Amino acid sequence: MMGHTTANGWLQIVLFALLVVGMAKPAGGYMTAVFEGRRTPL
Repeated sequence: MMGHTTANGWLQIVLFALLVVGMAKPAGGYMTAVFEGRRTPL
């Protein structure tokens, strides 16, 4: 039956959303450096 999300399910959704939001600025900075031709640690 759909619609019965457990507390563990909600926790996983929230943690994933926080991870995505938290990685947006570092990933954007890295992509900017790559597209500008600057050297990166990777």
